[in-house]
Amino acid sequence: MKLYKRVKLLTNKFNISDSLPFGAIGYVIEIYEGGFCEVEFSDNKTGISYAQVVIHSDFLEQLD
Repeated sequence: MKLYKRVKLLTNKFNISDSLPFGAIGYVIEIYEGGFCEVEFSDNKTGISYAQVVIHSDFLEQLD
């Protein structure tokens, strides 16, 4: 993973009350040791952030 890249979530593990379903699109905003990334997810119409989570890169697909 690279900083500020667009990613797709590849798991439903974080889908609490339908907030982060499989396929959700976010951006890597921080990279940590051990393959973990902090990802921000926001509404594509308003730009308002609705989730910010630390996820292992195994659960992400880099899109660009």
